[in-house]
Amino acid sequence: MVYIIAEVGNTHEGSPGLAKQFIKTAKEVGADAIKFQTHMFEFESTKEAKNPYYFKSESRQQYFERTSFTKKEWKEIKNFAEKEVKIDFISSPFSQEAVDLLEELNVKSYKIPSGEVTNIPLLKKISKLNKPIFL
Repeated sequence: MVYIIAEVGNTHEGSPGLAKQFIKTAKEVGADAIKFQTHMFEFESTKEAKNPYYFKSESRQQYFERTSFTKKEWKEIKNFAEKEVKIDFISSPFSQEAVDLLEELNVKSYKIPSGEVTNIPLLKKISKLNKPIFL
């Protein structure tokens, strides 16, 4: 069986409307799931952390704050995907707190971010949930 996951990541730029458009397009082209990233700056970085080269016009913190959704927005986006468009909603959490948020949304599965494959506390937390995990 082939299961196609369309990657959105943070390309929605913090816009719920753009996120919904990505969801509709993913369904139209035959994807089975849509995958986002759940970032919470305060739990995964510090203000002192150096910015990667691709953060030119804003800091890492500014970027993640601008592109993050509130719990209410995440719920709206997830419901839109699953109930209106009929596509699976998946997200990659980058902190244990992001897992907590996604659990409040009752996500059915997780995608482990490639940069977090050695984050043992995060992996243990997700593994205890007994849900499908994509690597």
